[in-house]
Amino acid sequence: MKELLAVILLLAATAGAQTTVQVPYTGSSTVTTTLAPGTVAITVVCPNAATATISGTTVTCPSSTPGPARTKLTPSGGNDQAIIYGAAAKGPIELACGATGCVFRLSSSTLPSGADIWIDDGVTVQDLTAYTGFAHLFALSGLSGVTIAGSGSATAGKLSMPLTYAKNFGAAGFPVNMCIWMETSSNISISGLRFDQCGGDSIYIGKGSTNVHVTKVVSTNPVRNGCSVTDQLTNVLIDYSDFSGAHNKAAGIMDGCDAEPNGTGQATPNPGQFTKQVVFDHDKFHDNGQDGICFCLYFMSSTVPLDYTVTNSDSTNNSGTNFEKSNWPSAMTGPVQFVKGSGNTTNGFAVPFPGAGAKLRP
Repeated sequence: MKELLAVILLLAATAGAQTTVQVPYTGSSTVTTTLAPGTVAITVVCPNAATATISGTTVTCPSSTPGPARTKLTPSGGNDQAIIYGAAAKGPIELACGATGCVFRLSSSTLPSGADIWIDDGVTVQDLTAYTGFAHLFALSGLSGVTIAGSGSATAGKLSMPLTYAKNFGAAGFPVNMCIWMETSSNISISGLRFDQCGGDSIYIGKGSTNVHVTKVVSTNPVRNGCSVTDQLTNVLIDYSDFSGAHNKAAGIMDGCDAEPNGTGQATPNPGQFTKQVVFDHDKFHDNGQDGICFCLYFMSSTVPLDYTVTNSDSTNNSGTNFEKSNWPSAMTGPVQFVKGSGNTTNGFAVPFPGAGAKLRP
């Protein structure tokens, strides 16, 4: 694990300034930094509130561990799907580099409820072969309490589908091979990971999912969307994340994020559809082949409750619209609901969100 751990030093220098030092952690038992000459450490706060030791001008903090005690797994050199599933069913696991390298290869896989997976820096989890049909790197159906996490650093653990990507890129139709796909799942946390060249969406949050938190992820170059939030969702938060490079010109689906409640069978209208408390906060949507973020409500009933909020987010340099509100239904007469937003920008300039006519209900 090559996590960057921040050691906050309150230093008494000539001017008494406060300084933050980044300490590289490379898997050793301690992390260490050396103070500049002439500085004196008054107070040192280590990661996880651990106690530092000070020797001369050297400050040492104990190592940071990724949550609870974990079973450490390394790549087998073959199909790692059963190994990961079996270990995750027994308790928290850590995916680490080993003798065969830092790449875990999976056939289309699922996870047990309660799975808690930490992916070390420098580790990639990818497809074993090009997936076909409705197959995903991680499929979460009817699960609860699943956590998939990384450090959030520039070298954080990565999910990728290069073989499926090569098959699906530019192909006709609608590629549906996601890096993470979920439906009817609850209490799901996805954090601190990188996604690159997913065969469909990087993250797809589907029908009936509740209490989902996606935070500090970076999605680049998916064949479809960076993220999709779709049907009958309650309490979904996507924050401090970056979505770019979506491209699938053959099918015309390539948004940074797509909020599109399709409905069962895409009925028009679908009175059973709804979204409740779906929030995007401090996100970036940029350099995508279509819209930065799209509220595409093609299949909605006039009485469907909708509740979206976008705050403190930036959408820039997308080929379509940065904040897309077109293709909305005609006159709606149901309860008053809004796409709410504040603090959003395009190219660094404040914009009303998502623009004139953003109100979804009269």
